[in-house]
Amino acid sequence: MILTVLVLILLLILGNLLFKLIPWKYITALFGIIVLLLIGFFLVERTSILVKNRLLESTSLKNEGMNEIMIDKQVTPELLVDLKSKYGSTVKHTDIVVILSVENDRNYQFKKFYIGTKNNKINSIFSEDPNLKTNKGIGKGDDISTIIDKYGNNYIHSFEEIGETITYLDKERNVKLTFIIYKEKVLQTIITKY
Repeated sequence: MILTVLVLILLLILGNLLFKLIPWKYITALFGIIVLLLIGFFLVERTSILVKNRLLESTSLKNEGMNEIMIDKQVTPELLVDLKSKYGSTVKHTDIVVILSVENDRNYQFKKFYIGTKNNKINSIFSEDPNLKTNKGIGKGDDISTIIDKYGNNYIHSFEEIGETITYLDKERNVKLTFIIYKEKVLQTIITKY
């Protein structure tokens, strides 16, 4: 925080000196170039992600889920009772941050995982629980090489707002499996419909 304030103060001082030394038309041109470069960088980054998604070969994620919690599974009162008996009661606030790119009608938050539903079917699963594993046995703490051994080489490795990620797409079923990586190990697993 202090470093940020010091950098801002330094930028203000440099900006003040710049305005005194350089005519306005050059400052305006320089500012315009900086804005265009930032916009260009953003567009190139987003376009490259879209191109990667299109060129990426599909990975079968049929019946993908974590333990008994599977994408497209009907949410019944019995399922909720079973989940509560295994993972504890639902909570209003968790110590995990859930960032999803899908809309859900309803959500259920447990201490270390989250389930989102759409039309009363599981639409998204988000987990930091080391006891929850994907269908191929990947969970919190597993390393990148284990992920690739189990799911294959058709993935996108990127650095996004949420951190370093490895993502697999099932284009036939519109299912996305994302592993958020921290220090070469799985920190969070996200499975969503898209």
